[in-house]
Amino acid sequence: MLLEGVRREVAEGARELSAAGLVRGTSGNLSARAGDLVAVTPTGVGCRDLGPGQVTVVDLAGAVVDGALRPSSELPMHLAVYRARPDVGAVAHTHSVFATTFAVLGEELPAVHYLLAWAGRRVRVAPYATYGSADLARSCVEVLGRDGAVLLANHGVVAVGAGVAAALRVAEAVEQTAELCWRARAIGIPVVLPDQALDRVAAAFGAYGQPAEASAAAAAPDLASSAPGRAGQPEEAAMVERRAVVGSRIGLHMRVAAIFVRAAAGKPVKVTIAKDGKDAVDAASMLDLLRLDVRGGEEVVLAADGDGAEQALEELAALVEQDHDA
Repeated sequence: MLLEGVRREVAEGARELSAAGLVRGTSGNLSARAGDLVAVTPTGVGCRDLGPGQVTVVDLAGAVVDGALRPSSELPMHLAVYRARPDVGAVAHTHSVFATTFAVLGEELPAVHYLLAWAGRRVRVAPYATYGSADLARSCVEVLGRDGAVLLANHGVVAVGAGVAAALRVAEAVEQTAELCWRARAIGIPVVLPDQALDRVAAAFGAYGQPAEASAAAAAPDLASSAPGRAGQPEEAAMVERRAVVGSRIGLHMRVAAIFVRAAAGKPVKVTIAKDGKDAVDAASMLDLLRLDVRGGEEVVLAADGDGAEQALEELAALVEQDHDA
């Protein structure tokens, strides 16, 4: 199967978007670029159970190269982004509820939380145009500029990244920030972070805007250098654990928090989460978190190993608990 690995990654990413509630039914789409080819989700097919064989491969002109299903109706928008942004390797289009709420208001999303730095200083709004049209593609690209995300008026969100994981990370950060802003406005006026603060956070993230491979390498332990018993080499770092009471939402919040800690640490830190004696799962995996079924108010055990593990857990516990009693 042509681009089998890329198609698998797109299918897995689409299922993750569905599991996170960022897309519903057949809404939303995802693509990844590999040279002069693009693997994209099909039109009219839900993301929840999408398999690699259902992902279509097209060229940069939009012609189908491989696959039995017609590509997403939003393909022109995806291709327009790839043509305008050579640094982009994946495009995620969602109809996530809170971010789309700002889109239907025609209001840009302000940086009320530092996680928006994954997308930029703010998320601007592109004028409305019919879905799948050249006008929408043009509007999207023009307003997106060099940012990581853009709101489509009365429509949804487009998030981009160097790879599928990066694009999903941006989409998740945008949705969480939108929800926080919506909730804050229900009881008061949220404070918006200045541009300089967002720039410092983006620099601290380290992996922001870099290829997914670089992020994965930074997050994975160096087995060769950490193997015990090798003369002159450091021994494997001990596992560190910490208990925490989670906030009102564990899935999206936890995954974004875990990814942030990994990137900010700038060291090979692996973070896991467990509850009630169940096997620990990767805190950065939405599918694993859903299977673990952690709910707000429950106590969990966070664990990390690698350089900077203690600091990582301190930061992660604070992020996990910050919604508690909300």
